Amino acid sequence: MIDLSNNKGIYLFSGPTDLRKSIDGLLMIIQESFSLSDMRNKIFMFSNKHKNRLKIIEIDIDGVWLYQKRLTKDKFRWPKVEYGKLSLSKDELNYLLMGMDITQIHLPIDIKYTY
Repeated sequence: MIDLSNNKGIYLFSGPTDLRKSIDGLLMIIQESFSLSDMRNKIFMFSNKHKNRLKIIEIDIDGVWLYQKRLTKDKFRWPKVEYGKLSLSKDELNYLLMGMDITQIHLPIDIKYTY
């Protein structure tokens, strides 16, 4: 499973991606689309146009991981982003992988009541 223990940047590419691409093809998309000086300790997510498959590239200190998931009956609730890319929190990533619409989720806020 994806290691979220470190502070990693999580980026989602909102447009459809040809998921026949392997690690090298997806890394090329990352380099062209995301203007990052350092790609280490980052996670990048891509989906196909039907939103039933996704690939995740995780770049750690000494290599690159490729994760893939295919849904058989449902679709991922992929958010629409104006500029084609979005930075996610760890909670948003988990909700997205569970099939939830992250644009409709309000993350819990620690509220302190005073009486």
